[in-house]
Amino acid sequence: MDRPEPTADNLVCSAQNESLDQQVEALVKQVNSLETQRDDVVRANINYLRELAQLNRVADMLTQHRSYKQVMGDLLEEVKTLTHAKRIWLIEPNSKSEIRDIYSLDESQPAYESLPLEVQDLAQRVLEVNPDQPLVMPHYDPTKGDEHFVAMSMCSDHYVMGVLCYCLPENTNAVDSQQIRLVQSLLHHTTLACENVRLLETLSNMIVDVVVAMALAIESRDPYTGGHVERVTAYSMMLARHAGLDRSDLATLRIGGLLHDIGKIAVPDAILRKPLPLTKDEFDQMKPHPVVGHQIIAHIPQLAKAAPIVRWHHERIDGKGYPDGLGGDDIPLLSRVAAIADTYDAMTSDRPYRRGLDMNVAREEIHRCAGTQFDPELAEVFLSIPDDELLQTVASASRVRDAKRRMDSVALLDTLDLDFPVNTAGGIR
Repeated sequence: MDRPEPTADNLVCSAQNESLDQQVEALVKQVNSLETQRDDVVRANINYLRELAQLNRVADMLTQHRSYKQVMGDLLEEVKTLTHAKRIWLIEPNSKSEIRDIYSLDESQPAYESLPLEVQDLAQRVLEVNPDQPLVMPHYDPTKGDEHFVAMSMCSDHYVMGVLCYCLPENTNAVDSQQIRLVQSLLHHTTLACENVRLLETLSNMIVDVVVAMALAIESRDPYTGGHVERVTAYSMMLARHAGLDRSDLATLRIGGLLHDIGKIAVPDAILRKPLPLTKDEFDQMKPHPVVGHQIIAHIPQLAKAAPIVRWHHERIDGKGYPDGLGGDDIPLLSRVAAIADTYDAMTSDRPYRRGLDMNVAREEIHRCAGTQFDPELAEVFLSIPDDELLQTVASASRVRDAKRRMDSVALLDTLDLDFPVNTAGGIR
């Protein structure tokens, strides 16, 4: 049967339907495209939030550091987490772009010549050019397969503080933009942390120089007690370690021990240099020296924590000491520690008018005065320390004295950090 000829109305209707189908298809494509864009935006926002959270965590961690080596160690660990790199190095130049230090994941400091040639080449190129983008060098190792070495700079005010180099595993995208952005942000935070640490180290060295100068001033006025402040410092730290005190207390004792007699600057030479025992009137003129010393350092923020040691190291548990007649637990703990150290050294040191006591006799005196002059718990801890450790302390204090004569403040504090065991069973408070 012959099909009827399409009418004009039918042709119009068919064209409209076809146009509608095309519009629907175009609309579906547009919706799908919008959904894809939406998913991309959501994924990008999620990744951005993850980056922010990660960088905030890293920034918080880095600001807590007080050691340059700690900062470098955590930087390398974070780069390993971000990149899954097999080997990582941080190469630090000096002001002439010459290699000064190298940090690696295994905490060793390898020689520059021992690094892979690719790393040496990349580091030199970064130091010479300081490129904005990382440098990537492919490498084939017969035993490890394809690798990529990546290098980028860690800069501060257009000065290259360091070059980060790492080796990515095979089949890894060495130019992953998100990964590169995270590592560069990490390097920026690390730069700020390093600058803060270096400022703190500079300030600390200045403080130590002040302490050393003050300690030298004390000894220059009292030649009969040469080495006393170093020995008191060493004995105090030894006792504190055995008593289980923390590193903050040890740091305070370092400063307090060196400065405990700083107030003697105000004592007349005729009394300070007298080669005979003091009369009662002369001793009364000597007794204010803890108050004078306290006044000297109490308003210096970096030394203020040691001020109680300076003021109260002559107080007694029974309240019969000076300058304030404090007793018992009213005397700060570190002052009680210094009191034992100060008295023990005074007893065992020679004076122009007497020989120093034998260490066993001095121990007996500490035991006899426990609970009256000295804190009984601290006295018990002190008496439990073997003789050889006490002798080692004297030797260590002598090394400190030699360092101080050279005005080598860093060596001074390093030497004071005696390697005696810490009582981990619990401390005295």
